Amino acid sequence: DGRVRVRLAWHPLLLAADAHALIVQCRALLGAAEGHAEVETGVRALIATLMPVARQARAVADQWLLGMRPHARARGVACLVHQSLGEGRARLEALAARAGPGAVLRVSGATRTDVAVRDGAALDALEVRANEQAEAARVARLRAVIGRLRRTEASVAFQRSLLRAQAAAADDAYSAGNFAYGSTPFATWQGLVSVPAIQTAVSRAAPGALGGPWHVLVVGSSIGWLCAYVSLGAGARSLGYELLAPLHQEASTALQGEPLVALRQGDILGAPHEAFGGASAVVLASQCWDEALHREVCRRVRDECALGTVLIDYVPHTGARGAAAPGAEGRALQLVCTHHGPVSWEPRLAFSILEVRAAGG
Repeated sequence: DGRVRVRLAWHPLLLAADAHALIVQCRALLGAAEGHAEVETGVRALIATLMPVARQARAVADQWLLGMRPHARARGVACLVHQSLGEGRARLEALAARAGPGAVLRVSGATRTDVAVRDGAALDALEVRANEQAEAARVARLRAVIGRLRRTEASVAFQRSLLRAQAAAADDAYSAGNFAYGSTPFATWQGLVSVPAIQTAVSRAAPGALGGPWHVLVVGSSIGWLCAYVSLGAGARSLGYELLAPLHQEASTALQGEPLVALRQGDILGAPHEAFGGASAVVLASQCWDEALHREVCRRVRDECALGTVLIDYVPHTGARGAAAPGAEGRALQLVCTHHGPVSWEPRLAFSILEVRAAGG
């Protein structure tokens, strides 16, 4: 009869990614809107509205990743999610405009494209400072690894294997939240390790016992981001521990043949004393860990690492998450400073930098 029927469809993964990006932009605006009480209130209300929408989008995406055929209700949910995200984006733009031009820039900058630009600039700066051919070659390898890891985390195959591994790993020992995935941009890492307070702590830190002047233990090494930053970016030895097999396998492939990198798959609580005792610095990607796990790993850092060892932690060391109480032989983890930087799930994460010291030292 000449009529044309058009069915609109939105890919589940794109909907989930859009929901995540919109919430990250809201958090960026929240940081830029300090002093604008009305805008802050509006943004907090918007985030509260978007969180269940994001969970719905993630649920539909997970069904698709696991090969489940989307039923009529799921397709209806996807349409509602798409509509809600459009409304949320309009509200965010209106709130950003009320907060001023600076806030608009902060919101527009909280994107994957902006992260890639900042990382490129940080790599360029590192390349300029490379004073030997070997250093320049290492930076070139780092650039290639970062590109590979970005492509990996965006691939459907990786998302599917990660989801299955997360479902299989969640048991009575650890909650499902422990296995959430996120990444730290190279520019954020460079800003973190360049903080004067960290440089001072690093200059005093123990030299490390495992095969070189510096040895960094990365707990939650994921697909290799932080080990690449440590070994290819700074020329230090790194030892990464990761519990999820697909993440460990991706890291092993991306960093294959790198002499300064060692990767282990397994629970850090089962790691030998040498993993801690030989470290000059320890990095805990602990943002989603159960409190009991975080407390036990901090205890091992405090009691088994050498005095002067630096700890970079992805959570604030206050209240229940603190680990400054004296332990074995009067040792303590003492907070040196806090540093803020953007990560994939938060535009202004608070990193804690601590040092293993004698109590009262």
